[in-house]
Amino acid sequence: MLSKIIFGFDIDENSLLLETVEKREIGGIILFAKNINDNTQKFLKEIKSCSKNKDIIISVDQEGGPVRRFKDEDIFVMSPRDAVELQNPVQYFTDVEIMAKKLKEYGITLILAPVIDPVSYKNNILYDRSYGNIQNVITYGWEFYRALKKINISPCLKHYFGYGAIEGHDPHHVRFEIKEDLDTKPLIAPFYDFIKKGYNDFIMTAHVKYGSELITYSKKWIKEFLKTELNFKGKVITDDLYMKASGDMPIKEKVEKALAAGNDYCIVSGKLKDSLKELIQ
Repeated sequence: MLSKIIFGFDIDENSLLLETVEKREIGGIILFAKNINDNTQKFLKEIKSCSKNKDIIISVDQEGGPVRRFKDEDIFVMSPRDAVELQNPVQYFTDVEIMAKKLKEYGITLILAPVIDPVSYKNNILYDRSYGNIQNVITYGWEFYRALKKINISPCLKHYFGYGAIEGHDPHHVRFEIKEDLDTKPLIAPFYDFIKKGYNDFIMTAHVKYGSELITYSKKWIKEFLKTELNFKGKVITDDLYMKASGDMPIKEKVEKALAAGNDYCIVSGKLKDSLKELIQ
């Protein structure tokens, strides 16, 4: 099971993380701003060199604008919303490429972006993080993807699906439900477009309840629709299972349900010591 987990860790858990990756084959790690300092590049090299899993994933949220864990000015890229306002996809590609080169130097292998949720509501939690309508999502999201691939960093499309239909809710704190009579085609259209054009990297699922099922734990929407009907050949990864919207179950139960539904990896961002204790018991 640990080989399917992307772990978060606290700033005082570096030694525990090194010990863990050396002894156990974990899927990867996710970095937050708290984990990034002057020693990060050296530390990530240590992680890779001593890891039992030689393909360990080193991931980070670096969407641009408000969501960026690396705060350095030379790793800055404008927010998706600002990129659309600039109306220059070529320049946006260049800016993302520059960012990706810097992150590659740190050892990052997976950037949890672009956000391709179509968003129209100004009070949507993703408003500044989204490119807006479907056409802009496809145009600018594709440039973000191309820039990462040029630098040999994996992208992760998010969020499949439903956050774009939220008005004024934050899935980090509450679960959002969309009604079964809602037309899902606009929410899924960008994913379909990317897959049709050959996209086969990562897709992140959403903690959104559609009808009676949470997408994160839905075999129908992951195994049957995304992987079979849309023929997605890449890897599916959950949003953070410590988010309130993922439910009130123990972490181990959440992971088991997510993997059974067709997710290939699960993000577990809590304190590493606690996460290991729950998952290994």
